[in-house]
Amino acid sequence: MRKLLNSMLFVISLLLVTSINSQTISEFKIKDRSTGTNQLKKKPKKIFVNDFVVHYQFYNQKEKTSKGGMLGNVLKGDAKSKLFLGLDNLTEQDFKDITDELFSDFKSQLDQKGYEFVDGKNYENTDAFKGRERIENYPVDYNVFPGVASVHPSDYAFYSSNENFLKMNYSSKLSKDLEDAVVANVTLFVFFIEDKNSWSQKNKSANIKVETQLRIVAYDNVKAINEKEVSKLRALTIGKKKQVDISAQSQIEFTCGRNPIGGSPDVSYIGNLKNDITIEGAFVNTTIKNEAKNDEDYIGTETAFGKVYRAQNITVANSYILPVDAEEYKKGVVKGGKAFIKAHIQNILD
Repeated sequence: MRKLLNSMLFVISLLLVTSINSQTISEFKIKDRSTGTNQLKKKPKKIFVNDFVVHYQFYNQKEKTSKGGMLGNVLKGDAKSKLFLGLDNLTEQDFKDITDELFSDFKSQLDQKGYEFVDGKNYENTDAFKGRERIENYPVDYNVFPGVASVHPSDYAFYSSNENFLKMNYSSKLSKDLEDAVVANVTLFVFFIEDKNSWSQKNKSANIKVETQLRIVAYDNVKAINEKEVSKLRALTIGKKKQVDISAQSQIEFTCGRNPIGGSPDVSYIGNLKNDITIEGAFVNTTIKNEAKNDEDYIGTETAFGKVYRAQNITVANSYILPVDAEEYKKGVVKGGKAFIKAHIQNILD
């Protein structure tokens, strides 16, 4: 009897371990803003992927300063905190592999719904494509957001932005020129840190606090040192500020048709996440702090010219490189990305 009980406990333990190991992503909920989706059944079952991009955060730099000065009989020096965080063991090819697998799944899901994929090459003479360059093998772009690799699928031809790219209802114009094909735009943000509030008293130190957590972002603003000016055609123009907020929101858009009056789309679907899809197992989650305290002189030194105050300017800089299990990273991001895409395709088409 004891032997049977031990065997049963072993099997239960094995099942629990298997369940835990296979559960690499958290539960999540989606939300959408949509109009006219019931009209899709009257539209051609054709789809044009205008954009499909995954933004992978692989390093992050931060700075925070607490200014000094004379306040009453106290001289306070400047304090500056610098922090660099990076992921180890990941390569550009890893990001490409994940993106290709997600795009392949995206196409497969729509193919199963009976959709035919449209090649934009047949429509390059239309107004919507004017000035857009066809890019067969889109290179990985490191200049969209600081510390982020922006990756497009390698087996699909995309088109560069043009002067009309950011104008209202551009997607509906594109759909009209594509003979009412559905225009799809998919954007995913995969981040590994979350900014947290500082913990010291106000004006007493320059401090930075972050938590590591691999996740597909619902919505977040993460601070990062910006080293380059971003093109005006980017969806987010960062400009010349040294430290910026990266505004990240994972999103899937479907647009179809165009109203002749006003140009609004006949069908519009914008799908987001209500909460992050967190991914476990790729690295150890931890809280990282970096602090530079202001040096203060409230005693002073008596000299022949009176009392003199001296306070040093202090900078504290640290770097943290997080070891990553690359296979767990890839498996988790693929699983989370597929779940996000599937939930929205079912939501709009079913």
